[in-house]
Formats: sequence, C-alpha cells, structure tokens
Amino acid sequence: MKTITALILLTLMAVSCHNGPPRIINYPPQDISKIDIKYVSANIETPIAVTCENFETGWKDKRHIMVDDTATIAKIMYYIDKAPVDTARLGLDVRRQLKIYWNNRPVESICMDGGSFQRNGKLYIYTDDLTDVIEGMLPESDRYFGYAIRDGK
Repeated sequence: MKTITALILLTLMAVSCHNGPPRIINYPPQDISKIDIKYVSANIETPIAVTCENFETGWKDKRHIMVDDTATIAKIMYYIDKAPVDTARLGLDVRRQLKIYWNNRPVESICMDGGSFQRNGKLYIYTDDLTDVIEGMLPESDRYFGYAIRDGK
C-alpha cells in the first residue's frame, strides 16, 4: 500500500512540474474584437529590408486574414505576451503585420519577419508556438521556406 501511495505521489509531482507549452489555453481576450493579419509571400526577395513603417506602402499585393474567433485570438495573444525579448536582432524585414483591434484602446500594430516581431518598439522572438498559429492560417505558398506545422499543434 505504501508503494502504491508513493508511486501516485511521484506521478502527481511529475505531472505538476511539466514546463511545456499549454495544450489548452485559457487566456481571455475579451477586450479584443478582431485581429487582421496582413501578409505577403515570405519568399519574396527585396533589395532593401521592408520596415514596419513602410509595410503598408511597400507591398502592392498584400493579402489578409481576419481573425474574430476568440479561441484563436487567445492563442495569438498568449504567445505574443509570452515571447522572449530578442536581443540578437537589430531590425526586421517585414512580411506579416498584425492589426489588433482593441475594444477600449487604439489599434495596435505588430510587424513580423521569419525570426522576430516588433511590438511597441521592442523586438521579440517569433517562437515556434506563435509561428504555428500564424503560419498555419496562411496558404502554404506564402509561408516561410521550409516551414511545416509541427505535429501535435
């Protein structure tokens, strides 16, 4: 009996110490009405980097996906808020721009390239989890070279 109790306690301790990404995200985005994902093919090469400031005017063939599903908004915002600061990069070559439509504050713009994103003037790492959500919504031909959605996401 003591062995079974000890085994149960060890199992519970192991499960509670799991540090992996959450499978169920409970992150309420009540104050966001929608997210507009504007994008161009990630595989277009340009002679100069496209910055966040000139994304709107720099691309004539932009497409977009409007996200108003609360579960998807919650995932996107969870991964954006949890992204680590990118101290290695100095700038972006923008291929995606997220417009976050808050209910009670101005629209927020987040610019992304293949490895980082810019939010409020700071660069953050475009993590695998965030990449899976954003790139997974785009047509395969517009995703970054070699990108494949990971199993289990």
